Amino acid sequence: MRVSLTAAHAHGRLTRLAGRWEDADLREETVASAGTGLGLGAELRRGLLSAGAFRLQAQGGWSAMLFDRRFPAGGTTYNGLIRVGLLADVAIGGHTRVGVGWRWAHLSNGQGVVPRNPGLDARGVWLGLASSF
Repeated sequence: MRVSLTAAHAHGRLTRLAGRWEDADLREETVASAGTGLGLGAELRRGLLSAGAFRLQAQGGWSAMLFDRRFPAGGTTYNGLIRVGLLADVAIGGHTRVGVGWRWAHLSNGQGVVPRNPGLDARGVWLGLASSF
């Protein structure tokens, strides 16, 4: 298991629930949503291929994230991030590696299916720097 530091910036449009359940006024609305965050977490990796300093791995992890604004729009500044994907990396020092990968991620503040918890599911390319100790 590795400790991970995550830096993220995301932007786009989000369809979310608006209104109040109690007033029978729930409806969908689409809004712009952007945020930049930092997180600390843990991740597991499983080697798939290795050749010299190069490795291909399956990766999964979780991070507690803090954003510069309520993100996704209508949510909170704190969130949990779950991610899984593939990573290709290369050693650049004794215990340090730099890599690029593809991953699926889910971001949510964990408050359930309510308007104040607009979860985000995303796929994309990412860059990473890892050090084991």
